Amino acid sequence: MGTGNIARQLAEGVASGKRCGITAVGSRSADAAAAFARQYGVPAAHSSYDALLADRTIDAVYISLPNNLHHAWTLKALAAGKHVLCEKPRAGSLPDAEAMVAAAEASDRATAVGYTYRRSPFKRRRVS
Repeated sequence: MGTGNIARQLAEGVASGKRCGITAVGSRSADAAAAFARQYGVPAAHSSYDALLADRTIDAVYISLPNNLHHAWTLKALAAGKHVLCEKPRAGSLPDAEAMVAAAEASDRATAVGYTYRRSPFKRRRVS
């Protein structure tokens, strides 16, 4: 969901993998979705996020939209029966994040935040 820089980085990483693929892309415009699909070999391009969520062949979505849209589109995706990987930050407030987790639990769908903990500077060991 989304065709910006972060979505392109993900698509490049997925293209180098052997066990996954991108089935569809959704964008605010048909042209952007089609261009992304051509560039990354994605079989289906949807001209809206709602159309992507309505696609019954999609089990999970990656939300790489601007931060202020993460909450609303995660809730919509969960309501549509999709598992959700949401780019960081999950939400702009604790109540929004809690609502997203509660919606995932209520829909029996998984939700996670796209954050590479292994590479985080917070995980570096201090050397004395």
